[in-house]
Amino acid sequence: MSGLPERVVGLAARILPPSVRERYREEWLADVAAAPQLGVRPGGVALGALLFSVTLDRDAPEISGVPLSVTVRRQARWGLAFVAASAVLAIGGFFVGGYDAASRPTWPPLSVFLGFAGAAVPFLAAVLVVVGLAQFWRAAWKTSPLTKLTAALATAGLGLAVLTPVLRETFGLVALASLALLLAAGVFGLIVWTGSLAAAPDPGGAPRAVAHDEPAGSRPLRRLVLWLSSLVLFGLVAVGGLDLIVWAPLARAPGYELADIYAALSPADRIGGLAAAWTWVGFWSAVVLVFLVLGLVGIARGRFPGIRSLCAVALFLAGMLVFFQFWAGFSLGMSISDRLPPYEGGASPVGYLFALVGQLSLASACIVTVTPWRPARQLATT
Repeated sequence: MSGLPERVVGLAARILPPSVRERYREEWLADVAAAPQLGVRPGGVALGALLFSVTLDRDAPEISGVPLSVTVRRQARWGLAFVAASAVLAIGGFFVGGYDAASRPTWPPLSVFLGFAGAAVPFLAAVLVVVGLAQFWRAAWKTSPLTKLTAALATAGLGLAVLTPVLRETFGLVALASLALLLAAGVFGLIVWTGSLAAAPDPGGAPRAVAHDEPAGSRPLRRLVLWLSSLVLFGLVAVGGLDLIVWAPLARAPGYELADIYAALSPADRIGGLAAAWTWVGFWSAVVLVFLVLGLVGIARGRFPGIRSLCAVALFLAGMLVFFQFWAGFSLGMSISDRLPPYEGGASPVGYLFALVGQLSLASACIVTVTPWRPARQLATT
């Protein structure tokens, strides 16, 4: 039975990259076995191995098998995806207004769940922006001063953007400064990105990486994903339509029957509001149907992209149909709020949950679309 030093060495080797794992495992086990003969404690050798494994630069080309320029671009893409997803959640939460903007459901567990979800989304946005900036700095630290300047501008711009709602007296100035810093970071980032694409591979005989092509998946699996995505999208259209026509009016005029609410509206407001709602339902039903048909035809001909592209398109469509559902119900909602007490806007519990689903869908679409398809495959050094 192996002793504690051997187990520590096994743990240290297990967390190493696969390309160097076995080599270091054999070396460390040999060092542990020979340590008593050299007057060295085996535990000290095992501890040194663990420290080396934890502090190893896994992005070094000789360790990862990927050129440094490729590694940096991949890390920057992860950072951009997380920051974009955080921005979607933050901006969406700002416009939705949080759980306070929704009427309380009569079922207490649903109220608790919606309250938790309303608090979790801003927290998730904060975590994503921190992780995204960490990825930016991780990429910038290995490259040129211009890249570090880009990361610094992005950090300052996002920091001001977070403070914008708090600094109400100087809201406009802070918002403009944040936008200017983020635009400058975008310009410099584009320059850095273009330069990295044009740069030659890293010297030193590092292994090269092939293209990050997307695994397509089998045709039956792609059809299954397409059908499931389409059914979910059709379900969102149905729920959104019911919210526009039934649940949202009831939430804006509590205590009234649905027929009484519509009877209190003028013919122009009633017809215009319902026409906007049904137009939204018809348009997005047609969009989802086109997505399904084009997907089936593309898969049959072998020309449609892989599963990840299917999911990205479906998530984007989900976010967009939720976004435009708000505008489709704006006219009808304003008419009800002007005519009936409590004479204020708001969302139904289902509408609030619907908005959260849209935010999370768009944020997920950012991550699925921008992040690298998969780790670069390594080729033998030539």
